[in-house]
Amino acid sequence: MRSEHQKDDTVLSFYHPVLLLSYYCLVLLTTMFTDNPLVRGISFLGAMCACWLVLEKDLFYKNIKLGSLMVFVATLSNFLFVHRGATILYILKFRLFEKNYRYLFTLESIVYGASFGLMMFAMLLWFQSLNKVLTTEKVTFLFGRLLPKLALVLSMVMRFLPMYQSQMRTIQQAQEGLGQSFSGSVKEKATKGTLVLGSLFSWALENAIETSDSMNARGFGMKGRTNFSIFKWRGRDMSFLFILFLAGCGISYSMLHQSFKFTYYSHLRFLQENQLTSMVGYGFISITFLMPILVEVKEWLRWKFLQSKI
Repeated sequence: MRSEHQKDDTVLSFYHPVLLLSYYCLVLLTTMFTDNPLVRGISFLGAMCACWLVLEKDLFYKNIKLGSLMVFVATLSNFLFVHRGATILYILKFRLFEKNYRYLFTLESIVYGASFGLMMFAMLLWFQSLNKVLTTEKVTFLFGRLLPKLALVLSMVMRFLPMYQSQMRTIQQAQEGLGQSFSGSVKEKATKGTLVLGSLFSWALENAIETSDSMNARGFGMKGRTNFSIFKWRGRDMSFLFILFLAGCGISYSMLHQSFKFTYYSHLRFLQENQLTSMVGYGFISITFLMPILVEVKEWLRWKFLQSKI
């Protein structure tokens, strides 16, 4: 059941599972295989909007902190250990074991590290949004007929991990209610943590047996067993499919014509061959990555329009 602190479903989550899987594959592949910092920045902005719509506030800010740390570590490590680039910010000279050493710290290394960290940050947010939008029922619908065992494993993982986390918090709260505080020395914390893990493991085994019995009772694995599905193609799905297909073709065409090509070393510069093709490509990129917030705004405007007609 949905917890009281969990957000309601967004408009994007009501689209057909095939469209959702196709959309997230498109944004993830585009983010991973593009070095352009502008594309990565638009992807990050779209991922932020998608996560803001589907995640609880605490989880959203937790991901923001984790992603910010990833960007900082990537930027700092690349700045310290990669000494390429023409824009020199600082020169470190020192002598060690009768040898002179000279290291260059450049602007290009900072920008490359920040761009790589931003890409990882965007991927983290996209996967968080995907985990919320593509529920276990949708995963089973997508892969249940072609790969039933894979669909079962994926749906169980997506269901059990949050459930185990919730059960662990319940066990901890029960232990604290009995006066078993988790403060103290490292040895005491480890001992009490072991008790919690033992209780969780016992509960997991019992739950696995109940799940297995339930699956056998419902005829899982039997020949001729049919699957019930509530996912049907609607008019809005056809519109979304047309926009997604058009955007995918536009992005593919732009990437084949090097419209997003960017170099970090030795100078920061865009290397696109055709300015018009590049601008069209960025337009398709913006529409694709900002699709979650665009469909939300469209539905909000439609709702306001219908209210005005009452």
